[in-house]
Amino acid sequence: MALKKLRGLRKSSAEDVEYQPESNSEDDELDQRLIKSFLGKFKKRKLWSSDEKYVTRTYFKDELANDTYIHSDKILKLKSKYNEILKNRSVPMIKQWLEREKNAIKEQADGVNAKRSRYSSMEREILERSTEKHSFDGSEPSLAELEELIEEHDVLKHRSADSLLRKFRYMQRKSKECEEKK
Repeated sequence: MALKKLRGLRKSSAEDVEYQPESNSEDDELDQRLIKSFLGKFKKRKLWSSDEKYVTRTYFKDELANDTYIHSDKILKLKSKYNEILKNRSVPMIKQWLEREKNAIKEQADGVNAKRSRYSSMEREILERSTEKHSFDGSEPSLAELEELIEEHDVLKHRSADSLLRKFRYMQRKSKECEEKK
C-alpha cells in the first residue's frame, strides 16, 4: 500500500515524492485518497499586497490604534466591501494579520525596532575608511575605537559599537569570499 512507502517521512519531504502505484486496479484511487489524507492540503503562502494592507489598515484604523478586539462580522463587512482586493483572503487570515499588526504597533510604541535599518552607503564608506588599517592587518577594531568613531560622525549616532563590529566582520568575510572566487 502507498501509505507504507510514505510512513516516517515528514510532510515537507513527502509532498515531493511522486508515488506511482504498481498496479492499475480500482484500489489505486483509494491509495491516492489515503496519500492525500495523510499529507493534508498544501498551499503556498502569498504575501500581502500593498493594496490589501492599505485597505485593511484604513478600515480598522480605530481598532488598531485603540488595541480593541476585532469581530469577525466586521471583517466580513470589509471583505464584502472590498471583495475584489481581498478575494484571496479568508476571515481567519485577515484576523491573524490584524493581530500581527497590533503587536507590531505595540512593539513600536515600546521602542522595540521591528526591523534593523540597513547600512547606508555613507555609513559603510565611513566604516571602511576608518577601519582600513585593520583590514590590511587582519585584526579587528576595538569597541573603544568604534565608540570614538560613532562620536565623530553624526550619521552613526543610532548605531552601537557592537553593531559596527558585526558589520566590519561581515564586510571582511564578504571581501575574502570575493578574493577566493577570483
